Order: sequence, then C-alpha cells, then structure tokens
Amino acid sequence: MFPLLLIETHSLVLHDLLSVKKMPIARIQLDSDLHKILINSSFDDFTVLQLRDEYQILTNRKIPDASDARRYVYAQLKRLVQKGLLVKDKRGGHSKFLYKKSNHFYESDLYPKGQRASENVKKPISKPQCSDDASTFLYSKLKRYKLELLTAIGESDEYESLYSELPSMGDELKARYRQSKDYSSKMLGKVKAIESLIEQLPL
Repeated sequence: MFPLLLIETHSLVLHDLLSVKKMPIARIQLDSDLHKILINSSFDDFTVLQLRDEYQILTNRKIPDASDARRYVYAQLKRLVQKGLLVKDKRGGHSKFLYKKSNHFYESDLYPKGQRASENVKKPISKPQCSDDASTFLYSKLKRYKLELLTAIGESDEYESLYSELPSMGDELKARYRQSKDYSSKMLGKVKAIESLIEQLPL
C-alpha cells in the first residue's frame, strides 16, 4: 500500500501536468541575418562560435572584429534562451555550450528586424526532415567550403596586418594578400551556389 503522502504528491503532479497551458505564440523580432540562419532547419545544435562564423560569412564580416561579433551573437542567443525558443545545453563535461531549438521555437512568430509584426505573414518554421542522399552531399560540401572560406579570410587578414609590421616583405605580402582575396571570392561563390541548390530541396 502506498503511503498517503506519496499518493497526494502523485495527485498534485498529475493535476499540474493536466492544467499546464500551452505557451502563447511568441512574436519576436530578430536581426535579419541571424533570422535567415536560424530558420534553416539544418542549423541546430550549434555553439556561439559556429553561429558567429555563419553570421560573418552571410554578412561579409559586417562586424569586422571577431570578438565583437561573438558578443553580439551571444547577446541575441541569450535573449532567445530567455524567451524559451532555444535551450542551452552543456554536454560531455566540456566548457562549450550547445544551443538547440525548442518546440516553442517552431511554434513562435520569429520575424526579421525592419519588418513590423503586422506585416509579417506567419509561416510555420519547419522541423528538420530526414536527409536524402542529395541533401547530405550538398550540406557536406557546404560545410567544407565554408571552412575553406573562413581560412582564406583569416589568411588575408593576417597578411594585411603583417604589411605594416614587415615593410621589407611588402611585395611578397601584397602578392599573397591578393591571392587569398581571390580565393576567398571564389569560395564565396561556391558557398552561394550550394546554398541556392539547398533552398530548392524539398522539405
């Protein structure tokens, strides 16, 4: 026979579960570029740095300093966590946190900055579906191209900063800077080509 206290506790918990109301639809305005990234159903379980890198690529480094960009992105993530759209999860004992979209994220009315809520036609954000061979292949190439693009951007930035510190190597640094810039442009074109194909994939 169960103790009376246990039965009463069970009844209270059951009552709470049955009386829980569905969270109201959140109408949240977000940076338009972050909005583009986050509504992509394939972008989930990410770190602050991963989102920052995606943001830097999409905006062509609108915020030049990487640390400033990280702080900006983190502030936006913190707001979404507080609103219940994202869940902050520390896994495997590592210091890095992962952010995951909650069910409330898919039920929310998330719209880009610069657009009034009344102008926003609500379109439910689709939950990710199982990937087929084509989407798996394209996302794999996209990830590799983005990593190469970030590497090239880092190289060109370094050559530019070294130019004033090593004037004796000016010609060599100029040549390398131009090469890395050209390669960055080439990789950016590949990234945009793959992204345009991914947009055409069926949900």
